[in-house]
Amino acid sequence: MPDCPKPYIFIDESGDAGFKTSSGSSPLFCIAAVVFRSHEAMDEVEMIMRQLRVDFHFHPLHEFHFNKESCEKRAAFCQAVSGCDFSIRAIVVDKARIYDNTALRKSPKHFYNYITSMLLEYNFDSIQNANIRIDGRINCELRTYLRKQLNSHAMIVSSVEFADSRKTQLIQLADMIAGGIARSFYPEKREHRVCLRILRPRIENIWEFGEKKI
Repeated sequence: MPDCPKPYIFIDESGDAGFKTSSGSSPLFCIAAVVFRSHEAMDEVEMIMRQLRVDFHFHPLHEFHFNKESCEKRAAFCQAVSGCDFSIRAIVVDKARIYDNTALRKSPKHFYNYITSMLLEYNFDSIQNANIRIDGRINCELRTYLRKQLNSHAMIVSSVEFADSRKTQLIQLADMIAGGIARSFYPEKREHRVCLRILRPRIENIWEFGEKKI
C-alpha cells in the first residue's frame, strides 16, 4: 500500500498541565506524538491491539490506558507494537525546573498549547502537512494556536482534529506510549524503564524540556 500523502500523528499526554504539585498536580508532564507514514502501518497496529484484547480476555471495546493496565500487560502491549512502522517524538517537562514567574505557570491551557506546539515544531524538517489527531474534545483555541504557530514558517499542520480515545485505537496507543515514557522518569516506580527499553527502536526523540530552567 502506498505511503500516506500526509503523515498522521496521534497525540496524548501523561500527567496534567497544572503547577500546584503540592495539591495533587503531577510533578512531570509528558506529551507524546506517534507518527505514521502509511495506512498499512496504522492498520497493522490496530489489528495487533484488537488481538491483544482477545489475548488478555478484555472486552472488544476495552480502552487501553497506561495507568489502568498491569505492569505485565503494559510490557506485553509495548512488545507487541514495537516492531511496527511508526516513530515516537515526546517532550517530558520537569515542572520544578520552570521559573515561578514564567507565563507557562500562569495558565494550564497556555502551557499545554505551548508544549504541544513545541513537540511538533522542532522536528528537524521531518514533518510536513501532517494530519494531527489529539485526545479530547474540540479545542478551537488549540487548533488555531497550532496552525498559527506551526505554519508561520513551514507548512507543518494540514489538519487538527480532536478524537475520543474510547473510539480511537491509535490515541490509545499514544496514551500507552506517553505513560511508558513518563514512567521512566519515576525511578521509585516498579519496573519504571521497562516500556522505554522495549520502545527504544521506535523513538526518534525525547526532549527533556526541564533539564535546565527556562
